[in-house]
Amino acid sequence: MDNSKYRNQILKLVKPYYDEADKGDFSHNSDHFFRVEALAKRMAKEENADIEVVEAASLIFDVARLLE
Repeated sequence: MDNSKYRNQILKLVKPYYDEADKGDFSHNSDHFFRVEALAKRMAKEENADIEVVEAASLIFDVARLLE
């Protein structure tokens, strides 16, 4: 599935959070974030949603989990 022009910028911003997540809970590590992204984008395509918005939201949705 295509990536938006903003994806790499978002990934640069969230990389420290992803790196920290990879040190802890394996069920919510960077692999989890990318699985969620893929699923969200597939659903967005089926629902004719704005892929760029869904992509951005799916990449940052769980970043605050590290604060729990």
